[in-house]
Amino acid sequence: MIFMLKKIITPFLMPLPFSIVVALLGLFLLCFTKRERLGKILITFGIFLIAFLGISPVANTILGPLERTHPSYFGTDREIRYVVVLGGGHTTDTALPLTSRISHVSLTRLVEGIRIYRDHRMSRLVLSGWGGKDPVTNAAMMASVARAIGVPPEDIIVEPNPKDTKDEARLIKEIVGRSPFVLVTSASHMTRSMRLFKNQGLDPVPAPTAHRIKKTPNSFRSYVPSPYNLIKSERAVHEYLGLVWARLRGQI
Repeated sequence: MIFMLKKIITPFLMPLPFSIVVALLGLFLLCFTKRERLGKILITFGIFLIAFLGISPVANTILGPLERTHPSYFGTDREIRYVVVLGGGHTTDTALPLTSRISHVSLTRLVEGIRIYRDHRMSRLVLSGWGGKDPVTNAAMMASVARAIGVPPEDIIVEPNPKDTKDEARLIKEIVGRSPFVLVTSASHMTRSMRLFKNQGLDPVPAPTAHRIKKTPNSFRSYVPSPYNLIKSERAVHEYLGLVWARLRGQI
């Protein structure tokens, strides 16, 4: 029940839906009530919030601390036995090639995981992810892609049951035990993932990927609102809310 409630409420707390709801509420007050001043304030605030979170300097400022907490993975002295890749979404559409059935995030995580797996010849690839309403789990879909690009089936472990990162940490603990392993997920998701895994008594080596913030000089276009910057802001808000939720639930 709590899980479903979280999934229903969270989308409306993201920047774009939240801003639209606020603006629509203001429009309702302006058109159908006598609280015209409040309505104008809410409409202005909703539009301003979209524009503010849609510019590069703001989006980068709020997402940056999450993406830069853990350095990129360039090797370790530890003898790695497992490379764990957390799921990031997919769709079972047989009209598409395998590489298009998993999301861009999942594909980027998987490629990074395979790169690291090939650097550690004695390691195995652990792929995690729930399917939701899709008949195929995210873990199984990533495994199909991994096999298609040359990873031997015997080197792949599929964990299809976790519904969220908390579940992934708990269930993957049963697979890796005390063996050293690398944890691959999006850079913005790594802070929360590391805390949840460490709360299970694990000590993974972080391997962040799918970075959205990259060093480029600011220009005039940096201050023009764009959908891509809204996505970065949404990613940041999602992770900060996830951290607050995990803290309130005693998971980190």
